[in-house]
Amino acid sequence: MKALPATHELRQKLFRGTCSEYDLSGSEDERAACFLQALQPPLHRTRRLCRLVQPAAHGRSRGVLLDLCAMQGVRMLAKGAVITPEDLEACELRQGVRVTPGTVLLIRTGWLGALPALGATEFLSGEPGIGVAAARWIAERGVPAVGSDNFAVEAIPTENGGSAPVHRMLIRGCGVYLMEMLVLDELAAAAVHEFQFVAAPLPITGATGSPINPLAIA
Repeated sequence: MKALPATHELRQKLFRGTCSEYDLSGSEDERAACFLQALQPPLHRTRRLCRLVQPAAHGRSRGVLLDLCAMQGVRMLAKGAVITPEDLEACELRQGVRVTPGTVLLIRTGWLGALPALGATEFLSGEPGIGVAAARWIAERGVPAVGSDNFAVEAIPTENGGSAPVHRMLIRGCGVYLMEMLVLDELAAAAVHEFQFVAAPLPITGATGSPINPLAIA
């Protein structure tokens, strides 16, 4: 097993879902500090861009939170659970909201909130998230950006066992931004499902991703 890599390399490994080759030994606090530093909420975009731009007009857009945990009556979704279009539509109906073109979509899985109980090793060993069919649904709805409270947005292990199929479809194929490690529990607890969403990435020439400071204004 390799030693834990530097922050940038760890982020890339997590992005590709190939983190299992690394030795995450050490105390829970040390591991948590390391990967949480590596996983500050990033925003990813295709390498074809020469400049990272904002995900919606001036970084502002209507936002919708779909709380899958509340819909299923659980604290968190199971590791590896694949979120489907049917799940998203059922959650829309339950909450009385609709994801319309231009809406930034936030999906709560409960995974990040369960980190203290899970510990670093279990947290990084997989996660609930959207599958390829849900990614297609998101693109067809005209969503410019989708975020979740997990480290890759998509379900890990992936449905086909391949490398980041949702990332490939949404980022490369559809130009949809992905936002990871979002703190959504407070919004969910307040039952705030619709809001103004604000997130401005750093204007870095040549960047494929950036830290962001996302805000939901209700």
